[in-house]
Amino acid sequence: MEKTTIARPYGKAVFELAQRKGNLQDWSEVLGVAAAAVSEPPLSRLIDDPRMDTERLVDLVFSITGPRLSEQGKNLILLLAAKDRLALLPEIRQVYEAMRAEAERTIEAEVVSAWPLTSEQEQKITEMLRERLSREVELHVKTNPSIIGGVIIHAGDLVIDASAQGQLHRLAATLSR
Repeated sequence: MEKTTIARPYGKAVFELAQRKGNLQDWSEVLGVAAAAVSEPPLSRLIDDPRMDTERLVDLVFSITGPRLSEQGKNLILLLAAKDRLALLPEIRQVYEAMRAEAERTIEAEVVSAWPLTSEQEQKITEMLRERLSREVELHVKTNPSIIGGVIIHAGDLVIDASAQGQLHRLAATLSR
């Protein structure tokens, strides 16, 4: 069974709780910290080790996350550990964040550019995406000179490849037909 399928009920339950309590951002932080902790290779190996004691695993997670977990966050860790589901925290976080983005009508977009973008260019891309997707857009910009020129935009399922490298690949594909 796919991890996301198993994680979905947990992510949904956390989202519904956070929405009722009005602390969506707090839960994003809790899930981010917890997911990062269990994704660290030393801890992830221990989580997968059937010989590892559940109580010891919980203690390790708490020692890594420190005071950044709320009482409800600690309760979630205890529940997931008892059900042998700690390894699902990254997927639970993904489910939660997708539900939060849908409820808040937001989307994260990644822009890869061959050169650093000006704030004016970032603003234009944000406005174009906001209009096209009818959502508030949180833009993350990365630089990658290998795309030669232009930009590649990823926003949810939308991919806009306006890079010189992408144009060259499309031209090569057309010529090879």
